[in-house]
Amino acid sequence: MAPERKTNLVFIKTKASSIDLSPTVIREREQLLQLAFQDSKWINLTEEPFKLLVILEEIRVRREHLYEEGDEPDEDNTTLNTFDEQISDLREELQKNRDDWTVDTAAMDGRKR
Repeated sequence: MAPERKTNLVFIKTKASSIDLSPTVIREREQLLQLAFQDSKWINLTEEPFKLLVILEEIRVRREHLYEEGDEPDEDNTTLNTFDEQISDLREELQKNRDDWTVDTAAMDGRKR
């Protein structure tokens, strides 16, 4: 992404297997997202000092075991919230900034801000 391009909100959708929800994989993907958006302001939905990784409800674990053998959960700065809780917080945050939204009827493109 070009540094001058403004991106307000990014959703990443993928099919997940149980390994995708292991703490190690989540941490690696969080680091990749932080590098990709290191100059952004992110979106703060809580008072916590760390960023949130939102796992949407549609992403379901295919196997019943969350962690692979030997991959124990560890404490880090990643918080997994429920979909309903996260979307509720997101709706409240978006309502606060509603006056800043683009209301033009023209099509959105990379130059629209």
